[in-house]
Amino acid sequence: MITELLDYTKKALSDEQAAGVALALADQITQMTAALEELKTQLRAVAEQARGSESVVLIRGVDSESVMVGDVTVTFPRPQGVLSKSFNPTKVRALLGDAVFDLYFEQKVALRKGVLDTLRERKEDASLPETEFEVVFSSIDITEQTPRVGFRPISQGLLVARYR
Repeated sequence: MITELLDYTKKALSDEQAAGVALALADQITQMTAALEELKTQLRAVAEQARGSESVVLIRGVDSESVMVGDVTVTFPRPQGVLSKSFNPTKVRALLGDAVFDLYFEQKVALRKGVLDTLRERKEDASLPETEFEVVFSSIDITEQTPRVGFRPISQGLLVARYR
């Protein structure tokens, strides 16, 4: 089924045919991802039982005739700390002091959402001093985002048969 679809992509396709093949491939990916997630759950459970103190468990993969086809590794990451939603850096810094705070935490600077719109609006209003514009604009890189492509098949699971 996948092979037929992949072969079909090598043909000269109209835009509508390309969209149809893309929908069929997306449908197959959705089905395979769901099946793979179920298998991952099973493999995680097997690895958890066999784990001991290791952080990586190797499970040999065989086909229906017990011929080895590869290995699956299940990796158990170390526990990580994340900031609680109630974390108040100003309050914690005041309680710990700068040196101790900096030992455990770092503060990052990020652009606010819509910063380009804000710059444009303030420049159009003439309320943006030129030096402010230059400093802010020279502090950011403008990147063009790749357009997103979404797939909404009319019927799930029936598309592949059309390409056989």
